[in-house]
Formats: sequence, C-alpha cells, structure tokens
Amino acid sequence: MRNQAILFTLFITFSVMHNASAQDWANLKRYEKENAALSLAAAFEKRVIFMGNSITEGWLRTRPSFFEANQ
Repeated sequence: MRNQAILFTLFITFSVMHNASAQDWANLKRYEKENAALSLAAAFEKRVIFMGNSITEGWLRTRPSFFEANQ
C-alpha cells in the first residue's frame, strides 16, 4: 500500500510538471516582455529578427553597446 501511494504521488507530480512545461514546449514566451516593449514598426522601417541559440543568447551580455546603437 505504501509503495502504491509513493508511485501515485510521483505520477501526479510528474504529470503536473510535464503539463506545465508542455504548454510552452518551444519556450516562445522567453522574450514576451521584451517583445511587448517594442513599438510598432513605422511604414517602410526595416527591422532585423535574430533567431539563435544559447550562443547568440550571450551576445547581448557581452556587447550591449552594439545592440543599443542598432535598435
């Protein structure tokens, strides 16, 4: 009976954790605040979208002046 209770608890815990992460499996909300803070693009304004990974993630920390000058 005790083993069943432990297994049941583990199952429920795993299910809850998995469901929470499954809602945003692609981590699309990672930059939700930053995206919301952007103004709308003006007519004919050119913007760049960076698509990267953990390597490009560090660029802002190592060269913030580049990104400030090129917003």
